[in-house]
Amino acid sequence: MNYAQLLFPDFSLILCGYLICRYTALNRTVWQP
Repeated sequence: MNYAQLLFPDFSLILCGYLICRYTALNRTVWQP
């Protein structure tokens, strides 16, 4: 169960970032140079 506890925060951060980048145009200018 330690793997789940270690990987959950990573997946949650990636998921939050993906949702923010997809449903908002705020970070699109940040990712593109």
